[in-house]
Amino acid sequence: MRGPYAAETGAASRHDLFVAIPGGSDPLPQACDAVDILWFPDEVAMGEFLDSEAWDRATWELTGRAFGIARVAARPFPVV
Repeated sequence: MRGPYAAETGAASRHDLFVAIPGGSDPLPQACDAVDILWFPDEVAMGEFLDSEAWDRATWELTGRAFGIARVAARPFPVV
């Protein structure tokens, strides 16, 4: 997640990476080791990224290292 993929996010307007800190202050077990969030301006840009070589390389790098990968497409929901 720190390799070339971190810079190759295509048309993403924002890239957030949250990594769990082992031995942190939270007493509950961690549900995952990392969460990678890419923000796209629209569905077309997101679809193009998911069909790109950058996405293929990212998933290839995780092969044998990750227990699972999940994708979720969502729209921002403003809370007032």
